[in-house]
Amino acid sequence: MAHLYSTLHVTEPGYGDRYVRVHAGYHHQGISQTEAVDLLTGEGVLLPISTTWDSDRNCEVRNSAPGWAWHVIPLTEAEKRVGLPSGSLPPHTDANRADLWADERMRCPAFIALLTLLTEHPEIVFYEVDWRHWVHVKQPHEYPHNQASPLLSAPKQTSCGGGGRHVPYPLGGSGDMERYASQMRSLLSGASSPAAIKADVVHETLSDAVLADLADDYARNLEWQRNEIPMRRLNNGPADVPPVRSLTDIRSLVGWTDQVLAELDELHEQARERLEIETAPFRPQGVALSLF
Repeated sequence: MAHLYSTLHVTEPGYGDRYVRVHAGYHHQGISQTEAVDLLTGEGVLLPISTTWDSDRNCEVRNSAPGWAWHVIPLTEAEKRVGLPSGSLPPHTDANRADLWADERMRCPAFIALLTLLTEHPEIVFYEVDWRHWVHVKQPHEYPHNQASPLLSAPKQTSCGGGGRHVPYPLGGSGDMERYASQMRSLLSGASSPAAIKADVVHETLSDAVLADLADDYARNLEWQRNEIPMRRLNNGPADVPPVRSLTDIRSLVGWTDQVLAELDELHEQARERLEIETAPFRPQGVALSLF
């Protein structure tokens, strides 16, 4: 069976040794960078490494930017190097334990904080939501095209498959909570490496990232209503249907109150402080000393 992901030992100039997980293999000829997750910090990192097929030697050769070095290592060695219990990460080829977020679930403060909050507050609506009826209609029905259907008391969360709220992956759900948490992590600043993957705009706090994502979703729903194709608009209605709810209204309806956002930032700070202490012995010396 093909490997679901690989573990690498990477030497990064100015940082030191990294032990990372690369999902679906490292990049090959034509792509000069490989996206990975640091098993120690849980952050996404963009590594300037790849492979090229050498026809003369009839094998793949490793490429990397000047000063960088890398090689594949066994999963058990990677766990030992970053202080994870043996067997805590799923085997490379075991599809039944293919928790794609295993490393972030254990190491990423933003990921841990969001999953904790979403579990404790099931009233929060998150991830992919079609709010057009809530933005443009005073009181929409559960099934918008059926006026006999019951009225909604809160926005209905939808996923790519059209389902509702999902339980945490891999406990029977599709991983909506994890996808959302990982997405919010990418919007935060302050990663420990200049190679870390960052969005075009980053935010200082996790609550700021959530609010920015909420504002982006609201703007997307306004644009959706203005689509040139009538059948893609709300009830095939005119493109100039005015909004009846502001972003502040929607924010209240989906559960992101000031109290909840403050709780999220507190959970994030608690997780960050705990993980910094727990992982300090396994970090490169210069990074470990800077934590204190």
